[in-house]
Amino acid sequence: MYKYLFALALVSGSFASYADMYNDDSTAVDNSSREYYEDTASTYNSSTMREENVEQPGMDSRVTGTMPDLSREGLTAQKWHAGVLTGVNAPSSDQVDSSPAFGIDVGYQPVEHFGAGLEAFTAEQDDANSFQRTTGLFKGTYHLGGDIPVINTTYIGAGVGPIFINDKVRWAGAPMAGFDVPLTTRTSDFLSLGLNAKYIFTTDEADAPREFASAVALKYWF
Repeated sequence: MYKYLFALALVSGSFASYADMYNDDSTAVDNSSREYYEDTASTYNSSTMREENVEQPGMDSRVTGTMPDLSREGLTAQKWHAGVLTGVNAPSSDQVDSSPAFGIDVGYQPVEHFGAGLEAFTAEQDDANSFQRTTGLFKGTYHLGGDIPVINTTYIGAGVGPIFINDKVRWAGAPMAGFDVPLTTRTSDFLSLGLNAKYIFTTDEADAPREFASAVALKYWF
């Protein structure tokens, strides 16, 4: 009798201990599950806030800046230039034929519309004596400027200077016009290509007849 009661008590105590252990494990599992869901919700909220701060496609995003000044003033004001000339000189005398001419051009534009410079060019005066005729012109120019292509790089001006021919010195004056089209959009350290034309009056028609000179001008602007 006592033996059966002892066995029943032992079995009952074992079941009670197992039940307590089960309850403790269940509580731990429930707590960890709750913490997991809380952490997951927190992470989701943080991710959602970050995504809301990211700029979506189609939103207005504007970039502001300054376009380069491509006007004559922006391209050449307060700049030095140096270049080469090649063209044809056509004397007004029937006794002198046209001949190729080569020269150099240097100048400076200190303000927006006005410039100054020096042209020196030489050509063979193809007459009975075939003299080499070299002309130097100190010139002043007025640059039109504006926004119209080619016109905004056009200039007009005048020059005066000596003519060296036949071991003599004659004097010349010349109205002139031309243009210099930039070969790039840069506003410094660039090349330009243009045309130059002038009509040269002289102080001695016998030795140095008047002539019309035209040339292609390739210039480098500092």
